[in-house]
Amino acid sequence: MKKISIVIPFFNEELGINFFFNSLLVELKTIQGYSFELVLVDDGSEDKSLQSLIQLKGSEHITLKVIELSKNFGKESALTAGIHNCSGDAVIFMDSDLEHPPAVINKMINKWQEGCDVVLGKRSSRENETLFKRVAVKIFYRIYSKLSQFKTYPGVGEFRLMNRASIEALKSLEENQRFMRGLMSWAGFKEEIIEFEPVKRKHGETKYSYFKLFSFAIDGITNFSIAPLRLSILLGIFFAFLAVLYAVFLFWEFNVHGVDVSGFPTLILAIVFFGSVNLIMMGIIGEYIGKIFLESKKRPSFIIRKIHHLD
Repeated sequence: MKKISIVIPFFNEELGINFFFNSLLVELKTIQGYSFELVLVDDGSEDKSLQSLIQLKGSEHITLKVIELSKNFGKESALTAGIHNCSGDAVIFMDSDLEHPPAVINKMINKWQEGCDVVLGKRSSRENETLFKRVAVKIFYRIYSKLSQFKTYPGVGEFRLMNRASIEALKSLEENQRFMRGLMSWAGFKEEIIEFEPVKRKHGETKYSYFKLFSFAIDGITNFSIAPLRLSILLGIFFAFLAVLYAVFLFWEFNVHGVDVSGFPTLILAIVFFGSVNLIMMGIIGEYIGKIFLESKKRPSFIIRKIHHLD
């Protein structure tokens, strides 16, 4: 009997754990011919999420493993911990808020059995999100798809099934600064897409503020492309060209009209504008230098305090 591992990170999800687990269990019991390993990663929760996870009970063909991280390392690290502690022939990644519907799991397994290496879950809509977030996500994916070195799909996140070969390839990537959905796609392999309608969470609140989403977007772009660095070169050439044109214009104006001391506000505006451009470019360069600094330390992306094997 083939085993399917399901990796699920948790952070302060105490209120919704039982509801989520019961919904998932109901769906898994309808899928015949497979055993399931639930790898539940507690990412240093500050509420009683860990205690709630430890109290869960599996059933026939469904085993539970709770990975307790020593502190909050972030979702990317929690997923990495799950990858290194799962043993299934295929692995499914999903969130704990039911925005990734358990009903899609059977469809993913069927695609995998048809010979697909990776089955991607793609949001069919974002109607349950604010207008600002929908616009921001659309802009991000448009930029990300242009800059990344692999094929990307708007609306596709970590919700996916990966076979054992693709999981082993993912485990071989040792970088500390991880953007998981990018790494999963970078690994390649044969992909298929299954669309799903996300469900608005019923318990708790999202852990992603707009600032975290912005940082997430920056990581996604800088982890897989050096295009922002090349942008600084292009901007330098562009503004240098404008400066030469302006110098020619000033020389012509001096010869035609003589000395003119007006234009002080324009001068201040130019200084502020070009100073801002310089700061932005320095920030981009600093972002890459910071990643080099963090990677050079070779610290692990997660530390496990204890693994709880539940009956």
